[in-house]
Amino acid sequence: FETERLDAHGGIKFIGKDPVMNHQVRNFVTNNVLKSKWYFYVVKYNSPAKCRKLMQNETLLRLVLDDLPDSLVRRYYKTVTAREILDVQQAKEELVKRLLELSADGVLKGIAGMSESDFKDQSANTDKERKKAIIQLYLMVAYQITKNLVKINTRFNIAFSVYERDYLLKTGKKMPKVATDEIWLHLTEEYIAADEKIYAEWKKNADAVLAKNLPAAERNPALRANDKLLKGTHFKTKWILRLKNNLDELKAGKFTVLLRFRNWVAHLNVVNQAADLVEGVKADSFYGVYCYCLQKLLLSALNDSKAAAEILNDVKKTGKYCKDLMWLINLPFAYNLARYKNLSNEYLFNERDGKAVPEKAGTEKA
Repeated sequence: FETERLDAHGGIKFIGKDPVMNHQVRNFVTNNVLKSKWYFYVVKYNSPAKCRKLMQNETLLRLVLDDLPDSLVRRYYKTVTAREILDVQQAKEELVKRLLELSADGVLKGIAGMSESDFKDQSANTDKERKKAIIQLYLMVAYQITKNLVKINTRFNIAFSVYERDYLLKTGKKMPKVATDEIWLHLTEEYIAADEKIYAEWKKNADAVLAKNLPAAERNPALRANDKLLKGTHFKTKWILRLKNNLDELKAGKFTVLLRFRNWVAHLNVVNQAADLVEGVKADSFYGVYCYCLQKLLLSALNDSKAAAEILNDVKKTGKYCKDLMWLINLPFAYNLARYKNLSNEYLFNERDGKAVPEKAGTEKA
């Protein structure tokens, strides 16, 4: 709720004998904005000015409204427009339009110009109640945008924290404060190397059994006994090949972003800077929005990587995050294959949250 009447921290500014800032306006802002739990949540992560910037992004507004139950859309439409709803999709379009056109200063001037009796009238469909409804809708949408980005950031933060714990358990050493990419990739590379030894031993034993030309009654039990070695592996052979290819690509592209990735997730940089990063985004879910902002932030920091510059240009041009890049920068989590897939694949990520996205969102290269 950004206006010249509010300062950077959301407080009300008084400029001399400002006729607009009367008691009605003060009470309206206090009761409908400053006392709102949605407002407090939003300003915890962003200033009102940045919130206003986020609320000018049509993609974000549509993502929130499309996720609301139809009954809630109907209720907001009726209270904001004082009209009965005809079609839910048309109602969403109208609410998006009103949010984009909303002038907070215009609302306050309208409140300031009301008579005392009109201001105190709490009947449905009055001008004051419609203004109150659009402000509540605005704050609810801003809250949902912020909450979704924070929730996604939290899942990445948990994954990094678990890696640090597992690194300590596996190596007996604490992660250094300034960890190199080699340290962040240590567990994944160690698990791959261990699996390759097991597969090599399994193949050697199988070849030895087959070379003896034993009858089936003796050969098959021997092969089944040898197959038990594979229970000690973490990955199937196809995933070892994919992960090794991804590791080679990460190193060849000079994507030295893992420490930055960890620090920026820990400090909520994507959430705090989303207002400046989200411009031009085209996404089917908030995971797509988060990854788009994250990649713009990370790739912009890699001035010495030609590959990073090319991907960044493509991301800006298309408005969509690079799916293959997520499989690369999430390699620290690949020692736990399920976690790696869930954090790198939009379809699987949203499925964990109970949100549906098109199946095609999960077809990127692993």
